[in-house]
Amino acid sequence: MKYLILCAALSPILFFLSGYYFLSRRSSGRVISIFWIMAAALLFRLLTGILYRGFSVDINCFTYWADRMFQYGPGHFYTSEVFCDYPPGYLYILYPIGMLRHFLKLPADSMPSCLLVKLPAICCDLGTGYLLYRHALRNCGRKPAEFLTILYLFQPAVWVNSALWGQVDSVFTFFLVCMCICLMEEKLFGSYLAFGIGILLKPQMLVFTPVLLLGILEKVFLTDFSFSKVIKNLFQGMSVIAGMVLFCLPFGLSDCIRQYQSTLGSYPYASVNAYNFWSMLGLNWADQDTPFAFLTCHTWGSVVIVLLVLLTFFFGLRMGKGKWKYPLLSAFLIVNLFIFSVRM
Repeated sequence: MKYLILCAALSPILFFLSGYYFLSRRSSGRVISIFWIMAAALLFRLLTGILYRGFSVDINCFTYWADRMFQYGPGHFYTSEVFCDYPPGYLYILYPIGMLRHFLKLPADSMPSCLLVKLPAICCDLGTGYLLYRHALRNCGRKPAEFLTILYLFQPAVWVNSALWGQVDSVFTFFLVCMCICLMEEKLFGSYLAFGIGILLKPQMLVFTPVLLLGILEKVFLTDFSFSKVIKNLFQGMSVIAGMVLFCLPFGLSDCIRQYQSTLGSYPYASVNAYNFWSMLGLNWADQDTPFAFLTCHTWGSVVIVLLVLLTFFFGLRMGKGKWKYPLLSAFLIVNLFIFSVRM
């Protein structure tokens, strides 16, 4: 815990120092190199990842799943005696980790093994930072792009989750950012692809379905409508779905469907240690069917989801053709869903 506190204290200092250095530069053409920003972010994550093992339950799960994927392959992975609440996408990422651990003969509880498990999330942190840099560079210029990259890569909420805590939300986030950027740049096939990969990695990607549907509605039906455009996008979407099915087949399609159903139905509580509306009412770990205001918490959560979908379309259409609305609407969706829905 002392290392966690030390790193949490160090991160804002690094951020403000780098921000001060950035803002104090004269307009002489000298700029911070994106290479050094990325290298500093990587080194910082590797050091903090070594200092703190992370959440041991999830680290142990990822390590065991990696070993099982390598030893038995996808066809024998989903069995009743093995706990797993992840769909196939991330298991493909764990496979080479299991192979590398086996080749290097790393003990499961060793720090190199733990760092290997954290590595995909760390790499996706850097990948997301670079995506933000490239997009901001084209639209805002080099200095704002560099500052935005520093802001993201050294934000404690980002690196604590991946490098310290050992969670894999960064992998999912990378493809969510890809989807939003593709929508902003009117690359619909790219957004379909990023959305499909995101669902393979984590079912939470389904939360952002209204944002993708809004992009399809605007760019296919409300802008230069033609049947050829509809058929083209329908074919692209179906090809992504076919690709998702192909990736699931080695695990067994029926087993994958059951896995998604099980994952989406897990944690049937009003709140699971989430600092949201339900925890504020003292309903942390309360059954989701607990009565509340003439209905149950679960029913109110469903009402919230319907309202958020409707509001997303309403706000999205009211915002006109502004391309920045897609990440803003994604943030609106996930923040309000976390605050007001159940099973968070």
